[in-house]
Amino acid sequence: MASDPPALFIGKEVSPNAEIYSRNELGQMQKRLGVVGDLVPKLHCFQVTVVNQVNEERIIDAIRGLLEDRHLEAQKLRYEAIIDTFQSYVDTGLEDTLGRSHALCTEAAGSFYSGLEVALASFMPHIYQDKPRMMTNALAPLVTAADSYLVVLAIAFHSLTKRAPEAASREKVVIGKVNAAITLLERHLQRALLPLGRPKKSPMAALLFRGDEQSFLRYYPYCKGYEGQAGIVRMVGEANEIADDEDKRWHGHKVSSDIPFDSYLTFADTLILLMERFKALKAIRLGFDPNAGPLDDPRTILDQEGSDTPRIAQTTGPAE
Repeated sequence: MASDPPALFIGKEVSPNAEIYSRNELGQMQKRLGVVGDLVPKLHCFQVTVVNQVNEERIIDAIRGLLEDRHLEAQKLRYEAIIDTFQSYVDTGLEDTLGRSHALCTEAAGSFYSGLEVALASFMPHIYQDKPRMMTNALAPLVTAADSYLVVLAIAFHSLTKRAPEAASREKVVIGKVNAAITLLERHLQRALLPLGRPKKSPMAALLFRGDEQSFLRYYPYCKGYEGQAGIVRMVGEANEIADDEDKRWHGHKVSSDIPFDSYLTFADTLILLMERFKALKAIRLGFDPNAGPLDDPRTILDQEGSDTPRIAQTTGPAE
């Protein structure tokens, strides 16, 4: 399991001068930049600090930051066209520009999904056992492939919410592609945890017989086919490495001490983080409400969950 999992930022970290919430002329909080604005903070591209600047350029700067990543080389022209067209919409508000953004995203989605497939299939965790620094670099193409695909899907859905908000909750293309990406990541995650398709000689067996309860329970929910108490019992039985010709009078369990698992669990950690990002977009898609009002002022921190009494209400701005 990685002690320092790779940073999965879409763009660069920005200074505390960046605000992800826009305001009107009276200084009141407004909606963020639609779906894209909702997604970027969930991807931790921004340090969420409330100051007196609008957000649109900062968000676009974050998603444009991927163009500096050499791992995007194969898709760079497509991605740049999408971001430039989206930038034009933000600058001008022209509906035909927004329509073009949606069309570009739809046309490019298949190739970005293929890029994610290739990045997943080409990564071999066993090569990087005991080589954590090399592994972080080797994971970069996968992270870039997932991040860029996520941005493409986010802009596609954002464009739809602006052009046909009432139809956004019924669209099937973006949600289908998000679900497919999650399924793809889940499949590779299961393969990382059970490389041979079963518990024997697997990282899960190593955790199980080392008694690492916390780590085992972290990864166990991603091991399909071993759900519930019966599934754990079956996993223990299948993980046992006592050979058929060994002494049958011994009823304990045995597992090899040399199972390589650190690199597999680092890979699993990365896949889980990427899955959470696609799930964030899925939650935005499923929870989209065309009639929703402005977001609450994020500076208000409630004393208890559900309480109406603010504990802290921090404001920023020029000193009087």
